[in-house]
Amino acid sequence: TMISPRQVRILVVDSDHAIRDMLAERFSIFGFKTLIASDGEQAWQLICSDSAIKIVVANLKLAKVSGLELISRCRKVHPEWPRLYFLADKGSQSIEEALALGADGALEKPFDARNLLNLVRSSLLSTEEKLRYPPYTVPSETLKVSYPSLEIAHKSGQFALGRGGFTSVTANAKCPDVGGLIALELQLGDFDLQGFGQVRWRRPSANGEEVGIEFIYLKAEHCKKYSEWLASNQPTAFIPSHQIVASIPSMAKLQSTG
Repeated sequence: TMISPRQVRILVVDSDHAIRDMLAERFSIFGFKTLIASDGEQAWQLICSDSAIKIVVANLKLAKVSGLELISRCRKVHPEWPRLYFLADKGSQSIEEALALGADGALEKPFDARNLLNLVRSSLLSTEEKLRYPPYTVPSETLKVSYPSLEIAHKSGQFALGRGGFTSVTANAKCPDVGGLIALELQLGDFDLQGFGQVRWRRPSANGEEVGIEFIYLKAEHCKKYSEWLASNQPTAFIPSHQIVASIPSMAKLQSTG
């Protein structure tokens, strides 16, 4: 069951008062109670003092405490809530970093406020409710991943599953550009996942290309299994990134071993 917007406080964080006020006004129209902050330190203090803040919408570029540091602090103290959504410059690798650290979503600027609102509203749904309906558009490409088990997939260094999607190194697969839809056939022993995903980032790797894909639909029986895995593993990363984890040893815990 969806949480009512009236039970939720949204914290909007941006140094630009025009963007801050515009977003706060939009959220208020749809029934959310809103708070505002102009920098990362002010945002952190509000998050620590007000447990009713369930959603944070912030610019990744923040003074005093950066957007990435804010994500890291939140996820160390609050693994699930508040949901964290960030705005980033077009083409920025910060989106990959934010999703690996535990942000629940990121939008490139210039962004459509309606897309941001849809993201926020979907965050109030359970995993099974969120991934229940397939998109209207059927993807033309399919990504197939096959390992004897999820544990072996994780240990390969070529695949990692997170709270909202996965990263995979693909050698020959055709992959849409960032934002494109792709059909998914993940065969992981007795842990199969089939459905559709949206490409969130792509970059070259030593063995081909590494892609970060967010789940947008999973078959009912697969979604149930995925929800059970999330409940028992509680991974921090929304979409893990091998590069981000490898570059910061203390972040190795972001990679669940299944």
